[in-house]
Amino acid sequence: MLETIRLPLVPRNINAVGRRLQNRGVPSLPLSPKTLEHRARTRTGLSDFGENEFEEPPQALRLSAERHADLSIIGRLARRNHLSNVLLSRRHPPLSGRQVAV
Repeated sequence: MLETIRLPLVPRNINAVGRRLQNRGVPSLPLSPKTLEHRARTRTGLSDFGENEFEEPPQALRLSAERHADLSIIGRLARRNHLSNVLLSRRHPPLSGRQVAV
């Protein structure tokens, strides 16, 4: 039998506040592409994150989190941060065809 692991007090309280806010109609942290791109632009000062050919995998992660995962506020923060980092990693040019000094 699996033992239930209880979160420490601070994350437990943060999640409880998030649930209360949602129950009162306050929208949770958005994971929309527009919000993620705005966050990435704010963090980097850049506006171009490359071609759209790599957009589908992050979009699949985002949609999966929105539709299937019952994420707590901390889970949504973590997912939003992860998806923002995926977008930020696209700002670096690909290394294929270039020599890398070791």
